[in-house]
Amino acid sequence: MAYPRRAIITPRLVLYEIRLPLLIAGLALVVIAGATVARTATTVETAQPVPARAEHVDRSGPRPTLTATPSAEPAPTPEFTPTPTVTSPKATPKATAKPTAKATPKPTPKASATTPKATTSTAGGGSCPTLQGGGTARTRVLHQALCARFPQVKTYYGARNESGSFHGTGQAIDAMVYSDRATGQAIADWARANAGTYGITEVIWQQRIWTTQRASEGWRVMADRGSITQNHFDHCHISVR
Repeated sequence: MAYPRRAIITPRLVLYEIRLPLLIAGLALVVIAGATVARTATTVETAQPVPARAEHVDRSGPRPTLTATPSAEPAPTPEFTPTPTVTSPKATPKATAKPTAKATPKPTPKASATTPKATTSTAGGGSCPTLQGGGTARTRVLHQALCARFPQVKTYYGARNESGSFHGTGQAIDAMVYSDRATGQAIADWARANAGTYGITEVIWQQRIWTTQRASEGWRVMADRGSITQNHFDHCHISVR
């Protein structure tokens, strides 16, 4: 029967067994110390940039204050605001001065020019065609009434060198209607209807005559005088007292 062999323990082996754990423990302490130092170094390194960043934050602080300078940019805005206000008053007096000066002189000469035309064109005053040859005061009043009532008539004859007729004394008017027979008839009818107002004594139209002395007889036919004008087809003849 074989018995196991006993291990021989020598003093060197005992020392070796004691030193080995001590070496392992020392190495562990060195490793732990190195790790601690490394951590401390990293902590210091990391701690140092923090104030550096804070410094950058503090220095960047003025930069946002510089952004406040753009608030000074609205300052140009009031500078541009007075500029349009200055141009507007300049344009305003120019525009007002021009129409005022132009409008005032132009209407004034036109009105003054038309006024003398109306005055010189009529014997009795008013704005109607001239009563050629003129006439008595009653004739001029009748002329104005005819102008107002029949503006389409543009020619009137009054006094002329003709003895033995109302034209010779300025007491007659010839209202020229030419081929407008409707207007001639309207003038004749108006003269008869207003004979008492204007002192009309005689109306001749289209070779017919009406007088206040024989008003009850109405229109009376006249003898043929040989022409349209002499027979009063192109004008209405009216005599006054």
